[in-house]
Amino acid sequence: MAKSNRPDILEIDRVRLMIPELVASFDRTLTFMQELVADFSDEEMVRQPEGVPNHAAWTPGHETGSVGPTPMLATSHSPGWS
Repeated sequence: MAKSNRPDILEIDRVRLMIPELVASFDRTLTFMQELVADFSDEEMVRQPEGVPNHAAWTPGHETGSVGPTPMLATSHSPGWS
């Protein structure tokens, strides 16, 4: 008997149940990243420190840009931080 191409209903439920956990995790991480750079000026955010490969603005940009679809969450759940 050929295997069905339909997704397993239990797997769909597991994914559906994880969505709120993923959003909550993203929100906690976003809050933490905001706290890390809250006292940086715009100049400090883009200053290239001696011996450090990336400026401070690179890390949050890299983190939000490298996690697949979650940058959409940044704009929909966190006004002012996108």
